[in-house]
Amino acid sequence: MIQYVPSSADLATVYHGPTRVWISGPSIVAPGEKFNLRISLLRLDGYLATDFEGELLLEGNTGIEGLPEKVGFSKEDQCTLVFSCSISEEGIHRFKIVPAKGSFPAGECHPIWVRSEFPYRLFWGDLHVHSVLGKCGVPHCPKHPDYGYWYARDVAGHDFCGMADHASKLNPEDWEELKVSAARWHVPGKFVTILGFEGDYNGEDGGHFNLYFSSDQGEYKNFKLEAGGNLDAIFEFAREHQALAICHHSGRTVCGRDFAQSHFGGQDVEPVMEVYSQWGSSEEYASSRPIIEGRHPGAGHYYRYALSHGFRLGVVGGSDNHCTVPGGPVPMIYPQWGGKLLFPYPGGVGALYAKGLTRQDLFEALRARRCYATSFEKILVWIESEGNPMGSEMEATSADIDILVSCTHGPLVEVVVIKDGQVAARFGDHAEDRGFDAQRKTFHLLWHDSDFSKESSYYVRATQFDGDMAWSSPIWIRPK
Repeated sequence: MIQYVPSSADLATVYHGPTRVWISGPSIVAPGEKFNLRISLLRLDGYLATDFEGELLLEGNTGIEGLPEKVGFSKEDQCTLVFSCSISEEGIHRFKIVPAKGSFPAGECHPIWVRSEFPYRLFWGDLHVHSVLGKCGVPHCPKHPDYGYWYARDVAGHDFCGMADHASKLNPEDWEELKVSAARWHVPGKFVTILGFEGDYNGEDGGHFNLYFSSDQGEYKNFKLEAGGNLDAIFEFAREHQALAICHHSGRTVCGRDFAQSHFGGQDVEPVMEVYSQWGSSEEYASSRPIIEGRHPGAGHYYRYALSHGFRLGVVGGSDNHCTVPGGPVPMIYPQWGGKLLFPYPGGVGALYAKGLTRQDLFEALRARRCYATSFEKILVWIESEGNPMGSEMEATSADIDILVSCTHGPLVEVVVIKDGQVAARFGDHAEDRGFDAQRKTFHLLWHDSDFSKESSYYVRATQFDGDMAWSSPIWIRPK
C-alpha cells in the first residue's frame, strides 16, 4: 500500500498536544477473526498530535484479545499505534482509553459486533470531500487529494473515501489528477477510493448533486443552470455512465433541493441522499442539528417530506469538508463570511453493509440502500424485518422491525422510529425505556406497528448524550 507523509505546511497550526483519543477498527467481525485496531491522538483542530509522548491506560475491555493494559506513545509513533486483535465471544464489545495523567478526555472504542455467519461487513467512509483542485475559495484549507485519502485511511480509519470537487471549477488537468490520485490509493480489500465530482446544479427542483463512478474512469460535467444543466440531465448522465447521483444539503435556502418540485431519479441512479453533513441535518426542519447559514423553512426541502411523497431514498452521511479532511473533524472558516467559525458540527460519514470491500460491492450496497448515516461517530445501527435489511421493499402480514443500536459515547438518549415521515415510537428520556441495556449503551428491540394497514416506510434515528446521531435507511413494508 502507498505510504504518505503530509507536509509540515499541511499540519501547521497554533494548536499543540492531544485533546481527543480516536479509535478505529472493524465494526463487525467473526468469532476468533484477526483484525487491527488503530489508536490515534488528535489535536483540537482534528490533526494528529505528532509531538505527544506519554502513557495511556486501557479500561473496560470486554474481551478483546491483543490489547495491552498500558499504551505508550513516543514521538516516533507519530501518535498512532496499531494492534492485532481478536474476540472469541459473540456480542458487542468495546473498551476505553484513559490518559494516565488525565490531561485530556478518555476515548471510547466504537462498538464491535461479533457475529457468526453474518452475510455482510460494515464499511465506513466519507464520499463528500473537497480538495485544492476544486478551487473552492477557502484559502490555506484545501489540500491535495492524496492528503485526503491518507487522512481517511491512516487517521480516521475509514474503509473508503471519495473526492467530490466542484465541476464548474475543474479543468481537464485537474480531472486527470483526481483520476490518477484515486487509482494510486485504491487497494481492493484494504482501502477503496471512489471517483466523483459535484455537479453544481443550482435549480430549486434538484439542488446540488454529487456524481460517483464505480471505476477509475469517467468524465466530469458542469450542471449549473447557465451551463444548460437540469435535473433530468443529471439522471441521464448517471444512467449513461452507470454512476450514482446523490443530492445533499437539501435543507439549505441556497442550492437546496425542493422535493415538492422535484422528482425521483430511480433506485438505479438515485438510491440514497446525503441526510447530514457539516451544514447540518436535512432530515427535518426542527432538527437538533439544524442547517446553518440559511435553513429553508419549506417542508418540501427535507428527507421526511421526500419519504412521505414517494421518494424511495435511503441515506448516507458525508462531510462536505473543504479542508480535505474526511469525516470533517477540522473546523472550517470562510474569510468571505467574516472569518467566523462557520461549521460548529463535525461532518457526517456513511456506513455501508456490503459483502466485501470493493467498489462493486459498495455500489451494490448503495443501490440496495443497505446503508446509513451518522454525524461522524461510528454508531452501530442495524434494522431488519423478517430477515430483510434496511433498504428492502417487502410484503408481510404485520410490520415488525428488529432494531439494534449501540453508541460510541454512552448513554443513548433517544431512539425514534419514523413511519412515513412521522414519529411512530420514541424510546428514551420521558418516553418508553424498554430495549436499553443497563448502561444505556445498547438498544435492542423488536418493535411492532399496531397500526399497520397500508404500505409504509420505517426508519430509525438514534441520539447519544453528546448530540451525535445516526439515521438508518428505511424498510418499505406493504400488507400481504
